Amino acid sequence: MALPFTRHKRALIFAKVAIAVIVVAMLVRRIHAAELKSALLEARILWILPAVLLLGLNLFFQFRRWALLVHQVQPEVPARQIFSSLLSGITLGFITPGRVGEFGRAFLIAGSDWPRLLGLTLLDKCYAFLTLLFFGLMGMMPILKKETELLVWLPLFIVALSFFAILFLLLLHPPFLAGILKKFRKHWEHRNKLARIISSLEHVPPLLAFRISLLALGQVLTYLFQFYLLIRAFCFLPLLRGLQALMATLWVKTMLPISIGDLGIRESAAIYFLGELGIPAAPAFDGSLLLFIINVLVPALAGLALLLRRSTARKARSISLRGPA
Repeated sequence: MALPFTRHKRALIFAKVAIAVIVVAMLVRRIHAAELKSALLEARILWILPAVLLLGLNLFFQFRRWALLVHQVQPEVPARQIFSSLLSGITLGFITPGRVGEFGRAFLIAGSDWPRLLGLTLLDKCYAFLTLLFFGLMGMMPILKKETELLVWLPLFIVALSFFAILFLLLLHPPFLAGILKKFRKHWEHRNKLARIISSLEHVPPLLAFRISLLALGQVLTYLFQFYLLIRAFCFLPLLRGLQALMATLWVKTMLPISIGDLGIRESAAIYFLGELGIPAAPAFDGSLLLFIINVLVPALAGLALLLRRSTARKARSISLRGPA
């Protein structure tokens, strides 16, 4: 299924690119390009190499989650097609606001019941988002303690943790969640596609939901460890306090999806939170930028190649069906 870009979508993409370019340019000007270059030249490759290799584990966790969900409704889909749709979805997410383009993976499974796969994609994204939300909450704790009074931050923390717990319990029981949504059926029962999206939750039993949540946890932990290794390539970073700062960084970039690939937002947050630990701006910026290149840009380029090959194959089939002029 084609995913055309309307004028509105193109404008949003342009706006995200503009924000990323402006923020990165401001950071480079503030830090000075010479400092960034010097930090890169002094980076230790023995810390960077494991972070690069961990991209494979990161992608495995994402692929495994998606494969488990796809096979619940279409067990015959080959692993190669599932992985291709995952990478293509990363590309579409890279160029769309809030990474909503990642839902396009549901349309890239041949002969798919796309409304059900769309519902399962939403479920998959919820597990990853809630895991990031929890780690972000833990990472923001030192900041809340430092900047606010106990009577302010403690109730906020308890409310946020309770909200997280309720949502997580619901996601661990997708059929129960579907039952709750069906109680509001009169508002959407005339919309067949929406009904099929909601019914997709019934295909995910609690045991499978638990496995997927563990895979989401594995992905986030891998991402955090990659981030830590990349900062350590430039300077010393205490493990526990460093991970807290990186958790807070991920929370900020997740909650502010206003630039393409979160470029600039992640770097700004890293400079601020790591700066609280005495980490200079140049290592924080360079480490964060390397994380973007490894975990976002490389998979997005691979997905772009797959999308272009898919488009070329579709055009070739169309020409062959028309026959010679």
